[in-house]
Amino acid sequence: HFGAPGGTMDHVTSALGGMLRIGPGPWDVTPLPSTMTTNMIDSDRGVWVLAYSGEPKDTLKHLYRCKNARLDLLHNKLGGSWDASLPNDCLSSDEEALLQATITNRDMEQQAFDAWTATSMETAASTATIAQWMQQHHDALRDGLHLSTPRLEDLQVAAREAGAW
Repeated sequence: HFGAPGGTMDHVTSALGGMLRIGPGPWDVTPLPSTMTTNMIDSDRGVWVLAYSGEPKDTLKHLYRCKNARLDLLHNKLGGSWDASLPNDCLSSDEEALLQATITNRDMEQQAFDAWTATSMETAASTATIAQWMQQHHDALRDGLHLSTPRLEDLQVAAREAGAW
């Protein structure tokens, strides 16, 4: 969109508003309910906090690096399937970290979507579970895709010390 990768989430969310799931396909957008079914009492819901790190980033560089590294891994080592069975020691440690981060992100996003759109208590998630998924997602971005900074890590620690889940 706009002749360059990136920004779709920001642009679409600003235009449509609310909570959105933006999928892998072009303009694959699913509005989410503004509230979710949870297996917790209302007082346990907490609040969402969005913080600005003040750190500039080179979005196109990060997108290019992450996309190309994953596509290379997918097509040249995994035969086109993220779930391919591979012999031991087939991947370098960096490739293994990238593979695990990609699978973790995919699975965490699907679990969160399923939980957010759950209509029964049986399939709902607790705040602790959602927090755990968010942490796993962050860890995958940091460790597998190298998309974090000391400032972001400090913000996360400060949030947890202040009582964030």
